[in-house]
Amino acid sequence: MKYIKPKKLKVLMILFFGTGIMGIVIGLTIPSPTSFSITSLGTINLCLGGLVGWIFLTQKPRLKDKRKKECNYHHYVCSKVHGVRMVQSFFIINILKQKSNWN
Repeated sequence: MKYIKPKKLKVLMILFFGTGIMGIVIGLTIPSPTSFSITSLGTINLCLGGLVGWIFLTQKPRLKDKRKKECNYHHYVCSKVHGVRMVQSFFIINILKQKSNWN
């Protein structure tokens, strides 16, 4: 599943729990023909708040991308390689290897 920022999850959790509790309280205290539907929608909001809370508690923290490793012997060439520069740096690295006899 895609990583979701913890702040966004906390806001969603508070909103779902708050509207769920408010819906249940209003549905049970105010007698009207729609009180059952308001109460049932409040319980659905409580369930959604629980789901968002579960995602918040079980989500793994974001880690650095391991594919963006820094190179040891040609750090100055590999530090900012993007698009066309990747081809240029490939040729520069090969030239450096040939000149210094790196294997």
